Amino acid sequence: MEKKQLRKIGLMALMTKRVKSIFTIRGLRTFLSRKTNATLPSPEEQILDFSLYDQLPRVNPDEDSSTAGPGIDGFDLERVIAAIQNGYSATDLQDYLSHYYEHDKALLRERLNAEVKGFPAIFFVVETNDADILRYWIKYGGDPNATHGPFRFPLLAFAILRCARPRLQAAKTVETLLRFGASAAVIPAAFYDPFDRDLPESGPDEQELQDTADDERLWCTPEIRPRLTAALSLTQRYRLWQASGVDQASGRERTLALRKGAEEILGLQQTVIGQRLATWSLRKTFLINLALPGRKPLVLLFAGPKGHGKSELTNQLAKILSLEPERVGRTSATHEEAFGTKVLDESTDAGSPLNDFLSRNTGHRSLVFIEEFEKASEQLYKELVIPFDRGEYTDRRNGQPIDCSQTIWILETSKFNDTVRGFFQLNNKHLKDSSIRSEHQTLRRQLSRDLRGECVASFGAPLSSRITEIIPFSTFDASEQAVMVDRCIMELENAIAAPIVKSDNPDEDQLIGNVQLEITNNAGVCSAIASEYYLPELGARSFAHGIDATITNPLISQYLEEGDDFSEDQAEIKFKVGTNEENEIVVAPLSTTEGTNGYLEHGYSY
Repeated sequence: MEKKQLRKIGLMALMTKRVKSIFTIRGLRTFLSRKTNATLPSPEEQILDFSLYDQLPRVNPDEDSSTAGPGIDGFDLERVIAAIQNGYSATDLQDYLSHYYEHDKALLRERLNAEVKGFPAIFFVVETNDADILRYWIKYGGDPNATHGPFRFPLLAFAILRCARPRLQAAKTVETLLRFGASAAVIPAAFYDPFDRDLPESGPDEQELQDTADDERLWCTPEIRPRLTAALSLTQRYRLWQASGVDQASGRERTLALRKGAEEILGLQQTVIGQRLATWSLRKTFLINLALPGRKPLVLLFAGPKGHGKSELTNQLAKILSLEPERVGRTSATHEEAFGTKVLDESTDAGSPLNDFLSRNTGHRSLVFIEEFEKASEQLYKELVIPFDRGEYTDRRNGQPIDCSQTIWILETSKFNDTVRGFFQLNNKHLKDSSIRSEHQTLRRQLSRDLRGECVASFGAPLSSRITEIIPFSTFDASEQAVMVDRCIMELENAIAAPIVKSDNPDEDQLIGNVQLEITNNAGVCSAIASEYYLPELGARSFAHGIDATITNPLISQYLEEGDDFSEDQAEIKFKVGTNEENEIVVAPLSTTEGTNGYLEHGYSY
């Protein structure tokens, strides 16, 4: 029996087109020994040729995949992958996959996880570095924990190593995988815990890498570690650390979210930086609301300082629920400004953007975000009681009833900052310990009681009693501040990497372009900027100011000093950003940089 099994395994290995290019004979022996329960060679004896993953093979089918065929049998995986490699859009892919999803969900899932040219199909999807395409692939059945070959090379590692640039897109790709349940455990913990330190070029110290002997991390050989270290951004390392501490959803939670079309709510924490208690509270509250049919509308009060993620979390919630949120600004402070006037005669200008939005979405899930709720009028508070309580509203234009029972209402306020800030200052240490989740519940209930009393005093008892949950937002701690800075730097990288455009209209010019940044000590740079420029009163805006002062302005100044003119086909220019021995930020053209360990001696320092 053992000989037959060996022959079968050996034949299967030989039939795989790329086995010889991936594994040495030693690696094949490792493969065979694992299948026969023999003793595994040590990690040092296994050799993985990573060059195969530098670029996956091109898929060139004869037919076009842009049109869905009848039934699931019309689905051709190779054609779909070829289309994705040739620029197939996320929207087109969603339409295409949804067609087959309606016919046979289970069979589509099986097809999406099949192999193409020896690789799991999802590896080709990740290679696009397009988070939206990846999102739909996983949403319709793709496996975010897919692996390749006897070394079980994980998809998450492939995403980090293959999709390092542009950094912003790479971060979104990794975030998407983790949000959909990819296990951070396949990456050795020393690469991301702690996440806010700069690692040596060769990677973490050998003493920190004891977990690489485990099966799921055997791929992380000494040869790959320097590449992994160089590829990981501070933001990606933060996301890995974040995912490693998140409670895994139960089977019932997953089934509930899937049946209600809200499976992405389970990865909500991976959508924002910080706000651990806020995202955890929102996820729990949302799932409870889904579980009980016929409940009243979900009404949430986002309470905390400005610039700390209330608007961003709203945007992310809307995105994962595939909704377009309706925003009501503080200019709509009265009930007539928010909802519009009632029809008196044909000359009356009735309705409003909010009124019309509720009318369009009657009976469907929708989301309304009201900013600076504390500045609204008492009459508006009264007008909202019935929609919040019964999920009913009357169209101001025609008097028709509107069903807004599935509308999610988010009320934003910074009125209770002193109470929220005091709570986090007192309990921050406990809230960071994920092993005492029951204590978090107790602390959250205590804060909720305090805030409800303040709500009654500010908004009145009728409206306050209709608020489902109060979601508290904290200021950023030092490590979160550094990640916020890294996100701002990545946005700058995207802006200056765009092509130069010289237009007939000077106002449409894009004269700063074809510029690449190299951050030499990512954590050190971001921490230095954050510690100097972060102001809790300004929140995220203070990071943008810090980036402008330390990187953007000196970079543009040097860019303008060089060269005779702007050209749409000018060569790419690279700048290096690091710190000097005084921990000052230094920006310099790459050709004139010197120093070691990320320290720069020449250039503009700020």
